[in-house]
Amino acid sequence: MLPLKVLRNLITGRSLFYVHHGITHRCPFRCRMCTVWKTADKATEIPTNRYAEVAGKLARLGCVAASLGGGEPFVRSDLPDIVGAFVSAGIRTRVLTNGATPAVEDFERVFAGGLRDISVSLDTLNPQIQANIYDGQDVWPRIRENLQWLSRAVRERNLFVLLNTVVSGLNLDDLADLVEFAAGHGFHISFVPLELAGSADEDNPFAAYAPDMAITEEKWPVLIKSFQELIRMKHGGYPIFNSTAFLSMCCEYLRGRTMKWPCRAGQLFLSIDPTGAASFCHQAEAFASVLDSDFEKKYRSADVQKEATRYRKDCTDCLRPCWVEPTLGIHHRPSAWEQFQVVARDYFPRVGTRDRFPRMRR
Repeated sequence: MLPLKVLRNLITGRSLFYVHHGITHRCPFRCRMCTVWKTADKATEIPTNRYAEVAGKLARLGCVAASLGGGEPFVRSDLPDIVGAFVSAGIRTRVLTNGATPAVEDFERVFAGGLRDISVSLDTLNPQIQANIYDGQDVWPRIRENLQWLSRAVRERNLFVLLNTVVSGLNLDDLADLVEFAAGHGFHISFVPLELAGSADEDNPFAAYAPDMAITEEKWPVLIKSFQELIRMKHGGYPIFNSTAFLSMCCEYLRGRTMKWPCRAGQLFLSIDPTGAASFCHQAEAFASVLDSDFEKKYRSADVQKEATRYRKDCTDCLRPCWVEPTLGIHHRPSAWEQFQVVARDYFPRVGTRDRFPRMRR
């Protein structure tokens, strides 16, 4: 059923395709590039008993895939119920976790609820750098333990595990090694460009001020070399989830260059915050709440779609892969083919994780 939905979206390019839903802004950690925890409010989060309704509305609007992020989703004890609501609605669902909060029992519960896809943040294989990113907290032993368990679960439960790596000035030399690590454990890996606030005084709800993490001009040669290697590995069959086009754009973007891409915010994708407020993307003001009884009508209305079109014209040109990749998958044929190959491989029976991906000599 899912491949047919994907094909429909590829042909029409007009239906809602993807939703990112931050189900909470709560998180036990204070990563140095993140500020989203500052807006955490458990009392205003969508209650468990509304999620069947929420997922049903999104499915009727055509949503094929949803990412449940945060904050840290595993702080919500009802996460298995939330996952179950989305899965029951026929939406391919992924949970985004820091990998240090959940215990094995927590993974067991969400997988029992029907989850197949999970993303784990991993920015380096160096425990000291990882602790630095996590504001001094030694999270590596817990992340390593969970990744080892997930590696076994990939084989046994037919899971799709994606490592999310934020590319910063701290890990440019680690990117190819992270790809090798992902391949060796049966995972895929995705690279996300670092977003930082411009100053300590900037009130940015999604990015903190951490100048030592920035990619300064003297680091550009390493940046370029690392991304050239990532593209080579992508072409060689390594499990890099990003499209080649995105990797090329990411390298340029991290060098301070403006990237133009055919943004379809409000058309192909939506952002929903923990309260249910729905926006064209994370930077836009909410146009409605997904809890509204007439949310589907509002979303389809000519006024909202005109508003989305106006918003896209004034886009600040972010490069978040969760927005860029669905758009490239619809409007850029080479990226569409690459993404189709990932989906197609995922629907074949899995083999041993160490034989799933081809190897190259570097």
